[in-house]
Amino acid sequence: MRLASRLRTAGARLGELLLPPEGEAWLVGLMVALLLLGALRHRIEPWLAGIAEPPPAVLAAAQRVDPTRFGRVDLNRATAAELASLPRIGPALAARIVADRAARGPFTTTADLDRVRGVGPGILAAIRAEITVGPAAGDTLQAE
Repeated sequence: MRLASRLRTAGARLGELLLPPEGEAWLVGLMVALLLLGALRHRIEPWLAGIAEPPPAVLAAAQRVDPTRFGRVDLNRATAAELASLPRIGPALAARIVADRAARGPFTTTADLDRVRGVGPGILAAIRAEITVGPAAGDTLQAE
């Protein structure tokens, strides 16, 4: 009987230690939150320190950007050197684009670029975000 009495007393004391007094349940929530933050500290620290790595998609996009060129390349005004700075466009293909533009006239859409020998759907997909079609070189706006 003494053992049962002692166990009941120990259980009651343990309950008093573990359970918060009435009205202080927020304290338990705070303690649980702090324990979880401590457990996840190794995941949170890089973000708090500002040294977390960006997602892989952002890194891949940043590597594709040419820092020497700003903005889009206008197909109707670009020189062969500017066209050659585009991905998958070398000097020979850039020269063909300039020659085609001189022979057939300006491009009306970016899709018109496929009329140049050597430019296909793959190259168009690779450069579509980096090209634009403006007015032809020498065009001026005149008031009516």
